[in-house]
Amino acid sequence: YDLKYTIFFQNLLNTFVKDELVYKLESLDTGDMIIDTTPVPKREHLDIDVPIKQDIRIEINETHKYKLTVTFLNTAYDQSSNRDAEYYMTLGFTPSNKNKVQLLDAYSRDTDPLFSEEATTDEGIYSMEDDYGTSYYYRGDVKNNYVKFAGFYWRIVRLNGDGTLRIIYDGTQAHENGENSLDRTVLNNVAWNELEGDAKYSGYMFGASNPSANYTDATTNAENSNIKNVLDAWYKENIEDRGFGVFVADAIFCNDRSLDNGSGFGNTPTRFGGFKRLRENANPSFTCPNKSDAFTVSDTTKGNVSLEYPVGLLTGDEAMAAGLGAYNTGSTKNYLYKGSWYWTMTPDSYADGKTYSFYINGGDIAKLKAEDSLSKGAVAPVINLTKEYAKTLKGTGTMTDPFTA
Repeated sequence: YDLKYTIFFQNLLNTFVKDELVYKLESLDTGDMIIDTTPVPKREHLDIDVPIKQDIRIEINETHKYKLTVTFLNTAYDQSSNRDAEYYMTLGFTPSNKNKVQLLDAYSRDTDPLFSEEATTDEGIYSMEDDYGTSYYYRGDVKNNYVKFAGFYWRIVRLNGDGTLRIIYDGTQAHENGENSLDRTVLNNVAWNELEGDAKYSGYMFGASNPSANYTDATTNAENSNIKNVLDAWYKENIEDRGFGVFVADAIFCNDRSLDNGSGFGNTPTRFGGFKRLRENANPSFTCPNKSDAFTVSDTTKGNVSLEYPVGLLTGDEAMAAGLGAYNTGSTKNYLYKGSWYWTMTPDSYADGKTYSFYINGGDIAKLKAEDSLSKGAVAPVINLTKEYAKTLKGTGTMTDPFTA
């Protein structure tokens, strides 16, 4: 697939009083004027990375050549105020010397994939809006999204819209795509919830009343699910207590309890929003419909401030976007395959006294399905690295050269 890059002024200095210092940028390959006569941005101190032309496409093995012309205009009025003016600039191009993680947008495709079809090859990077802005996500048989953090290997799911980096646990050592290993999850015998008989038990957290009397009662985040307790304990021991929590961001984990049909409380059959998006329409979303389902630690603007620790699970939507295909289809040729089946964050439905949640199947292929929440599956923690920490990551993202701070 092709690449997009940005041309920028690096270490720009321009103290000219008026817009008398101008520039133009011409393509030597086509003769086209990329940027016609334009004032040089004013900067009183050396500044870095001032973009002048973004999202230029270049194909593999293609070369682009440019001519930059800077002119001090000869005007009819007195220009003596510029006698001591200075300018300095270097023309730069990204991502030639930039952190590749922070430049996923430069690699992203312009079109949306067909989510109903499995991605059996490395399809690269696509974009989708999330609650913070534009998110960039990996899709398919990806081999360059490995991260090593806190002594564990992880895989990048997406760059969130706020610049934080969402990663999913993948073992104490690096594993190839398609490799079946218990090491790729942290626990392998965990029920989503150990309670049934009420639609509220689809929640990562849920209301305290038994039975729940209304939807608000059911979705009040008062008590923890079993899987939340498991994740919190793992995070505290392996991330927080070892001093790595300062590098983890407070970004939304969406436990979408919006309604497709039914009431969402008590012993009433219910289909949640994920049922329609993922089972019926194969149309995933990275936005969380209800603030009460947007789990955060301290973010009151976007989230519900119900978490003790900033850890959660992959959503069913993220799994489908990553290339698992329509409901109950899939492939081992996907970076999310782990061999064991493991839970997602997304509720499916409530029927016959049982709550069902989406999970990623193990065995021969990875596929998105739904299972009774009493069933015992594996757990693959998901965290978000801070934007500042993500900027420090070096490497190519491969198994042998993972992104590492």
